[in-house]
Amino acid sequence: MVALGTYTTIARMRKVLLKLTGNAATGVMIDDDVDAWIVKAEAVINSKIGNKYTVPFTTVPPVIAVFAEDITAYMIMRTMYTQDSQNKTAWIEDFKAAISSLNAIRDGKQVVLDSSGNELSRASEEVHSNNMNYHPTFDVDDPLNQSQDDDKITEIEDARE
Repeated sequence: MVALGTYTTIARMRKVLLKLTGNAATGVMIDDDVDAWIVKAEAVINSKIGNKYTVPFTTVPPVIAVFAEDITAYMIMRTMYTQDSQNKTAWIEDFKAAISSLNAIRDGKQVVLDSSGNELSRASEEVHSNNMNYHPTFDVDDPLNQSQDDDKITEIEDARE
């Protein structure tokens, strides 16, 4: 596999799965398959909160590692077991809780903390333009009504000299 997951590890997921199932049979899964589920879980996390934080995280916040484990476990367990109405399993509830928390982060109702307990800086929502100091070429009226800022034209001409 080319891309390795970084929010959790294959070894960590094997421990989580053994704890969830009490079954050493989860050890027969090949590492590439486990890593593929980790990468998918990270994609879910990144897509959920990418508008609030810069992702992928270079230093993984503890809560993100927990979400990655819960979502990865869900994806693995979903392929191994089914759930009927009599047998409720914790891994489905953990998955739902992780997704709910990611939605709360995305919606600004919950923050992500680093391992020191400090809130991570959020991704910038500003739009930058190389025309910020000039009158806009297009305005809110007719789209064919264009004008160039004279200062902008002068600076472009001066830069060519």
